Amino acid sequence: MTRVESNLSNNIKSGVVHLRSLTGLRFVAAFAVFYSHLQYFLFPEVRQFPIGGPAVAFFFVLSGFILTYVYDGRLTAKKVPKFLFTRWARLWPLLFVSTCISLIFLNESPGTHPGGSNSISSLLAQFLMLHSWLPIGFWFVDFNSVSWSISTELFFYLFFPLLLLGRRKFFVWKLLIVFVVAFGFLMWMQNLVRANSAPQWLNEVAVVIAFPVMRLPEFGVGMATCMVMRRFNAPFASSPAPHLSRFLVDSLWELGAVVFLITLWLATMYSGFLHYLYVSEDFGRLYSTWLRVSGGIFVYPVLIYVFASRRGILGMLLASRLGVWLGEISFAFYLIHQIVIVELNYQVLNDLQFAVFSFLIALFSAALLHIVIEMPCRNALLAIFQRQNDWLSKLTAGFKRVAKSSFGMILVFGLTFLLGFLWLRPIADVNRTRCAEIVQSTPAHLRTLMFSEEAILRGVQFERVERGIRIRMAWLRDRSWSRKRFMHICDQDGKILGQAPLQEKLFARHDPNQQFVDEIVLPKRLVKNADYVALGFWSEELGCAKVLNDAAEMEGCRIKILEIRALPEIKRP
Repeated sequence: MTRVESNLSNNIKSGVVHLRSLTGLRFVAAFAVFYSHLQYFLFPEVRQFPIGGPAVAFFFVLSGFILTYVYDGRLTAKKVPKFLFTRWARLWPLLFVSTCISLIFLNESPGTHPGGSNSISSLLAQFLMLHSWLPIGFWFVDFNSVSWSISTELFFYLFFPLLLLGRRKFFVWKLLIVFVVAFGFLMWMQNLVRANSAPQWLNEVAVVIAFPVMRLPEFGVGMATCMVMRRFNAPFASSPAPHLSRFLVDSLWELGAVVFLITLWLATMYSGFLHYLYVSEDFGRLYSTWLRVSGGIFVYPVLIYVFASRRGILGMLLASRLGVWLGEISFAFYLIHQIVIVELNYQVLNDLQFAVFSFLIALFSAALLHIVIEMPCRNALLAIFQRQNDWLSKLTAGFKRVAKSSFGMILVFGLTFLLGFLWLRPIADVNRTRCAEIVQSTPAHLRTLMFSEEAILRGVQFERVERGIRIRMAWLRDRSWSRKRFMHICDQDGKILGQAPLQEKLFARHDPNQQFVDEIVLPKRLVKNADYVALGFWSEELGCAKVLNDAAEMEGCRIKILEIRALPEIKRP
């Protein structure tokens, strides 16, 4: 995800309209991602409004639209290196800084991320902005998890010149090839999942959500939207409509587009054929996942067309100074917001304080990063590029000579294969080692807890940390796993005070009878007045799974795994 150009005069010829309303619209989408992540901590058991995935898809479509609007007719083959460096200079500084912030504030040193690998290799891949290109485990959400979309955007930038340059009539064929490759890949992955033959290291969910090839159609649709508008001479609005009647008509267009988008989303979420596709396992789990995150690809062009060509009441608000400023810091807001949410979640706050402070601190941090990091670093990198342009041309020419030689090709493919082999090394050995450590330190009465037809909890560890209570669980998944886990935080009477968000994707990605480790930190605000923690499995269709253990409660469906009061306090130096 990148920020809309806030000052087009730095990049293109004069006379091009600055689409201020689209700049403001970016913050609306960034706020949707923020709210989606916030509600996961506020209401972990009831996720009513999963709008984060569709909002990211909107960013991808809008990115293709804006880049085409800015560079169509101005980008040439000679200008491609400068274009790519310019786009990289906009992305990398903030990604690097936000990843370092996640390492510092979230204590996510390599090897400690719940649900991810957080290896040195995944950290290197993140700094190189390649982590979404490699669907290995949970690399795409390691460290600063939202940054996977930045890696995907970088892939879009590499393909943008290939899609844009050349005769316009070939663009349709290029876009068709993009769709065929993406959906063909999706069908292939779905068949692998159904046959249970996907490699252990491959995360099929990461393929659908983050893999650039799967998301490239969204970027291409954004490009097509801009080209269609120019083909039919659609106006690009730069100011409010001059007449009241036109202003009212434009306002109705904008309201209609928003209502259309919301209505279609509600229909997908709650009823009808689209809802069936959204939730049906018969349809295919990966197909349903794609519909959740990318289904708006067919709707967002309407929204972008309306706000790019009309200027009613909503467009005026988005194009105001405040709206444009919020849009300009939306990139920084997007990258920093989840770090703020996770860090504040460990503080003793009520839900309203948690929501308000998360937003205000994320907004302030975004403004600071935009002023201190994003703009100065971008300008400095561009200045370096200008001074080193001759050197870069010589380096490019050298790469061309190497690429033309057979030795160069063999060298490139050999290095690629070597790096791929090192990065795709099995993760199972690491899992087995961590599981063994957990089992050895687990009290006898908590070893090998069997949840009928779901999983075996082989061991569990607890410790108090500054942020709350850390729980590590060693699991062995059953072949017939079908229910979702729940973790209840209860008082002494058994009343449920809250539920902990759990990494359900861990079970989905591991094969039956495979060992893996789950780690979670219960924040202080959840355990402050609690007495114990209990664990179980439940689904709406099948109900609760029976716990094959004499100490089970809730009619044998929930097992008490931790007495909070008995856990030692943190030793202070």
